[in-house]
Amino acid sequence: MLGGFYPFMRNHNADTSISQEFYRWPVTAQAAKNVLDIWYRLMEYFYTTFHPASLNGSPILQALWYKYPKDTSTYSSFVEMPVHIVGGFTLPLHVNGAMTTKEVRRDDFRIVVAPNAGGNAAGRLYVDDGVSLEQANGTTALTFDDQDGALSMNGTFGYNLGVNVASVKILDVDQSPKSV
Repeated sequence: MLGGFYPFMRNHNADTSISQEFYRWPVTAQAAKNVLDIWYRLMEYFYTTFHPASLNGSPILQALWYKYPKDTSTYSSFVEMPVHIVGGFTLPLHVNGAMTTKEVRRDDFRIVVAPNAGGNAAGRLYVDDGVSLEQANGTTALTFDDQDGALSMNGTFGYNLGVNVASVKILDVDQSPKSV
């Protein structure tokens, strides 16, 4: 199920090959449902990483098992998969998973802030209609910045998804916010 965390995920098969659809084996079907749920929550993050990659060739994802091959906490079973957030990063997620892009795009966001040792974090979100090659409907490009406990969001709002930020979760915080 590691393939579920590739930015472009699909089951690949040919007409003359042995059938391999997820639903044919219960344990595989459940693992696929679990991964698809997480994948669709992360979809906008994947989409956001494609944008700079399309402009300058930067890597889309950096797997922990590749960066830290001796750290066994980066490995897991094939039914569940830990998702780690690097300190200093802000991650926009959908609140719920889904089974299609169209469905998840109707879901609100939840922002997860993982401050680094200095207490700061930053992140990005890029959204367009997800269909058109030319973005006549516009694009939205946001930046998140958390400096000393103050989270701000700025950007251009050219494409309206019609959803909200339902919650903000700041990790490793031991006191309530002073203001919102």
